[in-house]
Amino acid sequence: KNRLLATSLGRLCSAHMIISVGNRLRSDDGVGHYLARAVAHLRPGLIVTEVSAEGTELLELLQAHPKACLVHAVPLQHEPGTIHRIDAHRTTIPGDFNIAEAIERLRALGQLPTDLRLYGIEGQTFDLGQDLSPAVLQAAQAVIAEIAKDA
Repeated sequence: KNRLLATSLGRLCSAHMIISVGNRLRSDDGVGHYLARAVAHLRPGLIVTEVSAEGTELLELLQAHPKACLVHAVPLQHEPGTIHRIDAHRTTIPGDFNIAEAIERLRALGQLPTDLRLYGIEGQTFDLGQDLSPAVLQAAQAVIAEIAKDA
């Protein structure tokens, strides 16, 4: 079920900045913010920024930080709670148009951060609400546990 490689989770902890993308008022869309806050508690001093996936704001943040990690919910294409790990230097970015567009624009300009990792969790519901669905919460806690082990 998890596509996230446990050995790569330590790389999340080496990022200078965690950028969480989403809307915490849209249920599972807030999983990135949930993850970012939890990681911030594990790594005091880590820069944590929340964005709503606006391309311009994301571009500016990524241009300013050579090592970054982006955490967010991804639209349902697999089982809810499936975890995806993507190294932006090794593959094109599927999914969210604003995120993919921002990253591909930076790639074309030769301004992609030297280390950019994306972690996405398949969402189940994006309805109004602040609670994560059980599958997404379980996946988020698994990611946090692995990060804690590697921190």
